[in-house]
Amino acid sequence: MHAHANEAVQRVPLVVYWPGVTDNLPADERRCDALLYNIDLAPTLCELLDLPVPSGWQGTSFAGAVRGEEIPSRPYLVLGHGAHTYQRSVRTRDHLYIRTYHPGAYRLEWEQLYGVTEDPHLTTDLLEAEPELAAQMRTHLAEWWHTYAGRPGALPDPMQSTLQVGPTGYNDPQEYAEHLRATGRAHLADDLLERLATATGAPPVSWHAPQHTVA
Repeated sequence: MHAHANEAVQRVPLVVYWPGVTDNLPADERRCDALLYNIDLAPTLCELLDLPVPSGWQGTSFAGAVRGEEIPSRPYLVLGHGAHTYQRSVRTRDHLYIRTYHPGAYRLEWEQLYGVTEDPHLTTDLLEAEPELAAQMRTHLAEWWHTYAGRPGALPDPMQSTLQVGPTGYNDPQEYAEHLRATGRAHLADDLLERLATATGAPPVSWHAPQHTVA
């Protein structure tokens, strides 16, 4: 079982052309290998246009790189999606850790770890072979969550607040399990329903506290 097809594996290059700036750079200053988010682009444009960056933006400007300067790289990125499954991943320069929160209708492991530099097609799961690295990647993910969702004033984590429902907008696991049984694949239906079972045995309740009105 491999990573979900939508999970980002390779770092995607960003090409920036800024007349009067990038076209005057020598060849060895036209490449930046830092780990960046797409939300870094907006504050970068603000800095290059000499505009103030609005408060509350989480991105970090990489305008220095556009000018040919060396900039520090983030030690890791956290990626995620919640369309067909609920997954988050930690991407370092050489490794990718994937945590599945809800498998949707897929056969997915709860955790996976790959060395993307040497294994770009994700053929070998390193989770058991590299326990210290796996622990470090879990720590990165927990650190990221506590920074953005575990502090006063933070908005609810959408993956946590809808975890009991799951990504039902694109698939219905119960309906798919029935299809598997009807097509002679009952063992796969049993496997899917086992993955969807409540792990702690807790009764289903709303994540949000009830709203009370005062007359």
